[in-house]
Amino acid sequence: MQSNERIQKRPTHKLFDYLTENFDLKSDLQLALEINKTPSSISKFRSGKRPITPAIIIAVHERFDIPIKTIKELL
Repeated sequence: MQSNERIQKRPTHKLFDYLTENFDLKSDLQLALEINKTPSSISKFRSGKRPITPAIIIAVHERFDIPIKTIKELL
């Protein structure tokens, strides 16, 4: 089994789409800057190459004041 096959693919785009639509973000670059991540990390999250970590959940919660329960539902 290749390492890429072990990574669980999750529909993380729902969370990022929610953030861009509801907080008037024009791009993943703006989203990355808002949560202090790189644009390439956002791309990896979106593609499922990198799992969403608790640190990302906390960053989204703290920056956008979204309940953690809501963030988890979007994941």
